[in-house]
Amino acid sequence: MLVLIGASVFFLGIHFVIAGTHLRDGLVARLGEKGFRQLFSAMAVVGFVVMVLGYTQAQRVVLWGPQILPLAVFFVGNLVAVLLLVIGALTPSPNSILTERAFREGRVEVRGILRITRHPAMLGLGLWALMHLLANGDSAAIVFFGALATLALLGPLSMDRKKLRLDGERYRRILERTSYLPFAAWWGRNHSPGSLREVWAEIGWLQPALAILVFAALVVVHPWLAGVSIL
Repeated sequence: MLVLIGASVFFLGIHFVIAGTHLRDGLVARLGEKGFRQLFSAMAVVGFVVMVLGYTQAQRVVLWGPQILPLAVFFVGNLVAVLLLVIGALTPSPNSILTERAFREGRVEVRGILRITRHPAMLGLGLWALMHLLANGDSAAIVFFGALATLALLGPLSMDRKKLRLDGERYRRILERTSYLPFAAWWGRNHSPGSLREVWAEIGWLQPALAILVFAALVVVHPWLAGVSIL
């Protein structure tokens, strides 16, 4: 358990203490953007791998067990999580490394799922982690999935601060048109994000269909990965 706890603290630490802070700016000045990203990615991968190893080997104290979460809730919650993850990953975003240059050149618009939340993939990961934390209900799951949920649900706030610091007014316009919490832009003071029909038209059918295929594949392999079926 100590390995899992240590790796989780390290994994969260490099994200919250380095990734979105002025410390990152100093490291970028020394290493360059590419060098910093290579170093940070290597640390993140090592931290996550050790977390996984620590989780598989940790002694578990059962606190509530899987009966607290009905199977239907687990199934639907994870389906929503995968939809957010896949559609969010495939949507050009101001917060994606893959479309960062396009955003700074003004070629990334607030479209599709970004009208619902500007951090869809992170919220999807957070929902997935919470579902698994509740479904397992043991000490190791609380540390492992709790760390992932903490990063996924609080990390976007750090990402927003970093983008505001680095991209200023360009990202401020994104904040004015979007929300962190799903659908909050509809009722807040932000500019209207459009109707749900417009959002669905921008998302289309391909991305949700792909997300459902990914979810189906995860359902099939879940007994092999976790030793338990969710059907």
